[in-house]
Amino acid sequence: MNLSFTVGLLIGQSSVILLLILIIKYFIFSDVDVAIEKKRKKKLKRGEGLDENVYKYKTKYESVEWINSLLSGYYGVYREYLDSNGVEIIENLLNRRSIPLLDRIEVNNFEIGYKYPQLSNARITEKGECLIDFDYNDQLLVETSSKFIINYPRERLASIPIDISIKLIRFNGCVSMSIEGGYMVVSLHSNYNLILKCQSQLGSKAKLQDIPKLEEIIINNIDNLLTTKFKQFKIKLL
Repeated sequence: MNLSFTVGLLIGQSSVILLLILIIKYFIFSDVDVAIEKKRKKKLKRGEGLDENVYKYKTKYESVEWINSLLSGYYGVYREYLDSNGVEIIENLLNRRSIPLLDRIEVNNFEIGYKYPQLSNARITEKGECLIDFDYNDQLLVETSSKFIINYPRERLASIPIDISIKLIRFNGCVSMSIEGGYMVVSLHSNYNLILKCQSQLGSKAKLQDIPKLEEIIINNIDNLLTTKFKQFKIKLL
């Protein structure tokens, strides 16, 4: 393992925060019908095991405690920065592109937690890939508010407040790493385990709380996101 390998793992932690941002921006406040149409047959279940193919190789697991120690120090600095600037950063990202019929999105609360991803069971496959398990067991929280704008028969005729909070409780699975040319290719195995909690409130007086099917829609869209856009990415080494 070299420095590039360590850097790749550290970069992976940052994707947890980006995951929450993408959930809110592109799936919570987007067209719900699209989310339903993309519903996958596979359901994410708590305690579901990792891909069986990961364990079929008769290789000795290597300790990665030294990497966990590096992650602990890195995450301490990272958390301190986000505690001070996280709300502003996420709010700017969420409002970078306007969404029809939706007012500006405000981030009311952001909590990054105090734990860090735990890595374990590093091993090499017959194809020369490095496999490593990860487990992120913390409570990342983002609370947002906005308004649905009614523009008929005239512009901004009325508005309906909406508040949504998303808590990422646990995310674990397996990633594989290999070298291709001048790049390190990092891939997320599809049989991951993701536990989320979502709360919502629509309206100001007659409030509709915890909109039915919303959590299911969110999980289905995250599943699509992780198995498409975040399934594989490359880190340039040279």
